[in-house]
Amino acid sequence: MFQVRPKKARPQSVALFGGTFDPIHLGHTRPLSELADQFGWSHVHLQPCFAPPHRPAPAVSDTHRMRMVELACEDDPRLVADDFELRQQQPTRTVHTLAHLQRQHPQASLCFIMGMDSFINFTQWLNWQGILELAHVIVLPRPGYQLEQVPEELQQRLTQQGAPNLAQFSHGSGLIHLADTQHQAISATQLRQQLAARNIDTPCPELLAPKVYTYIQRHGLYQAKV
Repeated sequence: MFQVRPKKARPQSVALFGGTFDPIHLGHTRPLSELADQFGWSHVHLQPCFAPPHRPAPAVSDTHRMRMVELACEDDPRLVADDFELRQQQPTRTVHTLAHLQRQHPQASLCFIMGMDSFINFTQWLNWQGILELAHVIVLPRPGYQLEQVPEELQQRLTQQGAPNLAQFSHGSGLIHLADTQHQAISATQLRQQLAARNIDTPCPELLAPKVYTYIQRHGLYQAKV
């Protein structure tokens, strides 16, 4: 008599992506859903960042930014709106955020998602080696930024550890992968300018989720100052 063996549970993998999200748009969410398909992520945490005093403040409040992220996440159940940094009321170092996420998902492998525009300066981040001890790094393409701009130290690590076998990213940490996603060149500044020039009959911009645009309209966000 044959004994039915239970299937092994697929290792859980969780990703983190932070940003100002002012507002969140499809240039954020579409690549994340695409990557979740590729890597089999169970959760992708979208975390609005806290605006420090020495940087320009976001155009809308933390409450509005968070609510727009929540609405954008409704279109993909794997996307999770995460207010961890906003609740700290101060900028939070990525290594500390990842440690917090690891405590939330102790059995999961972590992936940290960043744009190539940030990756070229990654070795200047506080305890960047600690980030790689906690998570794999997934790098999104950005217009105008090339691999040649990445410091040699990171290029060597990418050559040695970056692997096309995506199953390797379901455990451990420290791998670096250049994502091959459909990139949409979206400028948040231009999008805000477009929203400021709208009127009551302006259709939803194609770069915004309809739910997010409805929220913007309802609350009069990004209106031109008179």
